[in-house]
Amino acid sequence: MHRFKQFRNQTIRLRPSGVTLLAGGNNAGKSSLLHGLAVWQFCKTAIEMERGGDAFLAGARRQGLGLGDDQFSPIHVPSLKHLWTNLATQRVDEPDGYTLKIRCDWEEEGARYLEFGLSLANDRLFIKATDSNLTSTHHIPRLAYLPPFAGITAREMRLPGAIRRRRIGEGLAGAVLRNLLLDLQTRNGLERMSLREGRTKIRDPDLKHLRETDAWELLQVSLRETFGAELDIAPFSDEYHSYISVEVVKGTVEGYKLKRYPNYHSRDLMVEGSGFLQWLSVFALALDPTIDVLLLDEPDAHLHTSLQDHLVENLANLAVARAKQVLIATHSTEILRAAEPETVLEFRNRGAPRYLVADHQKTALLAGLGADYAPRIDRLRKDETSAVRRGHERSCCPARNRREGQSADIPAMG
Repeated sequence: MHRFKQFRNQTIRLRPSGVTLLAGGNNAGKSSLLHGLAVWQFCKTAIEMERGGDAFLAGARRQGLGLGDDQFSPIHVPSLKHLWTNLATQRVDEPDGYTLKIRCDWEEEGARYLEFGLSLANDRLFIKATDSNLTSTHHIPRLAYLPPFAGITAREMRLPGAIRRRRIGEGLAGAVLRNLLLDLQTRNGLERMSLREGRTKIRDPDLKHLRETDAWELLQVSLRETFGAELDIAPFSDEYHSYISVEVVKGTVEGYKLKRYPNYHSRDLMVEGSGFLQWLSVFALALDPTIDVLLLDEPDAHLHTSLQDHLVENLANLAVARAKQVLIATHSTEILRAAEPETVLEFRNRGAPRYLVADHQKTALLAGLGADYAPRIDRLRKDETSAVRRGHERSCCPARNRREGQSADIPAMG
């Protein structure tokens, strides 16, 4: 990143897969990293839509794309000049007028990279692919940013991609949650229709594979096992319905089904607790098969401490199963205490972010966050908590225990 927010000139190397926890004090740069990647993704989307994918390729003749401030949607800023370090947008030592640069490098048949430049003139933003070594055969990673949960409404309309990005950029992830859920369910319905074509029902092997791999199926499994709940989305037609209706049903788990509590009336998604909604928004996005990199800003917000650790475990398993990269900005001392040091990227007010290499390095980090840390004691505490949770799940889900013939550990996503 060159002249983006507090990163005047900074290269940050990230683990290429799995979960990375971004940790450090306030205003150390955690959210700025996520914001920078979100802006990179926005530039890619905007240029691809307006100029086509060829504008990214090595050697392409590129023109800048002009945007009004009302069209900039990935993050919320008072004015576009707040994207620049110290709000200074004028050219200093850059070879062209694009004074803010964000570049991503990744491995695919060798080292690949794509850089975007931004320029501000007369309150109008110009973006351009300023450097690349890509060919038409290369896959460009797709990134998705999610702020802490907020903004859910009772009446959510079907929204186009631009409006969804703006809502999320404004910190209103809840305002698009029903859209995300409807997308997952619609893909599931189309896949079921394809598998059932020419038959009265889906073949057992095909159904088993669908339940083990489909995003909607996995989301429902996770909700049943974690909250004893599942989602019921009313049929939706763009030509007939104005709002997306999603209700929550609760009961006991019986195999792949949820047996509704006697006399239980399902209720609208909006009235559920903030922890449930936070969990749901994270996994609805995390399970999206089109997303390669998840940028999660404090996804542990609103969650009980036991669910915070469980959330990260599930995201780590999902990242391995689906080859995703997950970046999590967090202040949760519970999550950081339980984490392996090599998964923690420490941000300091001075110096480049660095991955920890040993447990003792977490002591100073957590002390800065106002928490005590004793590696051996905390590890024992975590093992004890896990044992209690397993015992609780055995008592809650006897049917599943008999079916699987094993302990009732919460299954890995995917």
